[in-house]
Amino acid sequence: IPRHFGGSWLGRPSFSGFIISFISGDGVSRSRRSVDKELKRIRNVTTPEGLTLAFSLGGIGNRITAFGLDFFLMCLVWFVILLATAFINSSVVTAVAMVAMFFVMNFYFIFFELRWSGSTPGKKKFGMRAIARDGGPLTAEMVIARNLTRELEVFLPIKALLLPEAFIPGAPVWMIYVSLGWLLIFSLLPFFGKDKLRCGDLLGGTMVVFEPKTVLSRDLA
Repeated sequence: IPRHFGGSWLGRPSFSGFIISFISGDGVSRSRRSVDKELKRIRNVTTPEGLTLAFSLGGIGNRITAFGLDFFLMCLVWFVILLATAFINSSVVTAVAMVAMFFVMNFYFIFFELRWSGSTPGKKKFGMRAIARDGGPLTAEMVIARNLTRELEVFLPIKALLLPEAFIPGAPVWMIYVSLGWLLIFSLLPFFGKDKLRCGDLLGGTMVVFEPKTVLSRDLA
């Protein structure tokens, strides 16, 4: 009894049949790889009540883009401060502006993560937030610890890369490169860890995850 296979009767396979079979198999393979990749990013967190929750780790690309958005907003605030004080010739006003810019740089992330349960405008844009790795609540101590190292991890490397002579005045060239390498280690740490943890995450006991989306059942939707 002849059977149909690959677009032709058994014994006379067609070229189009092989193409369809290959494409279908390749699509399944890609889908399987995508699922495997997603499963590797899943982390189970057990709450103090014994409830196990599954979270997907925030990707490096998403976190860098989120930080870029937050940094842009910080620069926007700095620009507004400078614009507001540019036409006032007073040392007191200048000092107040410098203090305000210092607070923006050092407390922007702390303020939003405390107020928005581990999220910032940049993280919220990509549906991410910081959580406690032990499953407990995200405390103020954790938020402060994870953000105090940001100067060492991010802002100092940026200053050193853009203005190395100002960063280490009069230092020999080899010392500048050694310092840059030491500082970049902190910036690149998330690329080498299984859980993509910054130095601040290690100190604060936190990790950045995608916030689970609430899905209503068909009866409630």
